[in-house]
Amino acid sequence: MTGAQTPRQGGQHASLRLDLVIVIGVSAVAAAVCGLAPSSLSPLRVFFALLLTFVLPGYALVEAAYPPRVLSAVHRLVGVVALSLMSSVLGGLALNLTGPGLTRGVWTTFLAGLAMAGSVVALVRWRHSSRGESPKPAFKLGTGAVLLFGTCLIVASGVYVSIRSAQAEERRQPPFTELSMLQEPRVPAPQKRVSLIVGSHEKVVQRYRLTVYAGQDLIATYDFAVQPGRQWMASISVPVSASGRPLAAYLQRGQSLGVYRYVKLARVT
Repeated sequence: MTGAQTPRQGGQHASLRLDLVIVIGVSAVAAAVCGLAPSSLSPLRVFFALLLTFVLPGYALVEAAYPPRVLSAVHRLVGVVALSLMSSVLGGLALNLTGPGLTRGVWTTFLAGLAMAGSVVALVRWRHSSRGESPKPAFKLGTGAVLLFGTCLIVASGVYVSIRSAQAEERRQPPFTELSMLQEPRVPAPQKRVSLIVGSHEKVVQRYRLTVYAGQDLIATYDFAVQPGRQWMASISVPVSASGRPLAAYLQRGQSLGVYRYVKLARVT
């Protein structure tokens, strides 16, 4: 009788190990596909992204926390989906605070890494079960704990959705550049000076050409580049001959030959 039971137990443990090995392999493939696959393979990317969001991390964490047959099939399914969603939401919130920010590659790498790490922990933790021992659950999952867990998950999901919506709204705003020209006060006579300020709200580094005219006379030309979120400033001396005449600044952006921004002082006093 003992000889008949031993193969069945070994088969069960081999099956469990096979499941976890499959999770590790699928997680690695999912990270590669979601992070590197071209847009032509978007259906495949969506499929693996759904696995990373709803299945793989939660499955690995449940297997690491609970031995087989401790949870019912319904509780195990709920745990898989809930832990996967929690990992996605809380991980996204944490990654959004890092230097690289929340990008597709970082997010998929985090979830895949979590699934693989959980699978490795489960393999190590339940390795001794092949000797007939029954490992204890890492923690008990009572009704109160489930309700509290669900509430925290809903709150975290709401915060995550709000942050992502704000980021999406910010991305929808078109990039632009500001140009301003101000006469500098308290300059000893007969000197007259004007400050020029170019503020970049672009997404990338942008090159500009700025020309300044007093009436029909060109008095200054600048070629420069500005980093996103930074300002370029210059102070120019206005010729005495330009006094009383309108002063105009024309800004060209990138390779465009047309005027992008235009400001004018009616007169320099």
